[in-house]
Amino acid sequence: MKVIRLILWVSTALLQPLFLQPALAMVYINVDFQPGGSGGGTSVTFNARGAMGTPGTTWNAVAPSTDGSDNASYGSGGLYNFSGDPYSASALLDSTGTATSVGVEIFKGDPDGAFALNPLNGWDTNIAENAKELMRDYLISGYATKTNSVNITGLPAGSFYTLVLYGAGDLNDCSTKFTINGVSKATTGVPNDLHNLTEGEDYVIFTGITASGSVTIQYANNDESANGNFNGFQLAYVSGDSIPTLSEWGMIILAGLLLGVGAWYLHQRSRAGPMPAPS
Repeated sequence: MKVIRLILWVSTALLQPLFLQPALAMVYINVDFQPGGSGGGTSVTFNARGAMGTPGTTWNAVAPSTDGSDNASYGSGGLYNFSGDPYSASALLDSTGTATSVGVEIFKGDPDGAFALNPLNGWDTNIAENAKELMRDYLISGYATKTNSVNITGLPAGSFYTLVLYGAGDLNDCSTKFTINGVSKATTGVPNDLHNLTEGEDYVIFTGITASGSVTIQYANNDESANGNFNGFQLAYVSGDSIPTLSEWGMIILAGLLLGVGAWYLHQRSRAGPMPAPS
């Protein structure tokens, strides 16, 4: 029995650090892009669930400064005029309002800009009915730079990420091509009619994304689109601290082998019968 006790002790020692780790937890982060600065007059932040069901309805308003050159009765916005490059927002809140390590960077381009439709003048008629505040405002790739980028930073290592990317304007000639890690997906834009958020029209979904601290999202005009709109995104991932690393998987496998040897040893002992008593 000393052999069995030794096997149990070693297996427990190998697995104990894994048992002490926190339970797996899903994290959801919502971002609503909108113009800031002089062009932020008609920006409104979304506060509902969006296409991805989330535990809460907190959205981060990320509003790079714009110069107001597009301010008019139909909305507000203009070219980026923030100092430095990129514009960054850090410590984004998750959907329940808890601060995270995740941030976002927006690049100026040549420059590009952002815009928000004015709902008071009826310019959002074709916007998704269940996400007006989200889909009314957006970053734009197409003022000067045909492809621009947004970085999501501060991502915990060792996880897989799902991204819902929103890319539509107020007319069906505004659609967006998104590219992540060489894979591209595009929206077709709104159908010029009443509708709710629809995959393929208003947003696309990327799943199984791997990243080492950050992920880059390229966005551009799709085909003959007037501009490449980027309304916002939803990010979901499993908390990376509790996912076994390769070395931890090695300990799990080794402990499993030791327990298997112990089970085999007990089986052989039971077949051999009880040990004879010493004379």
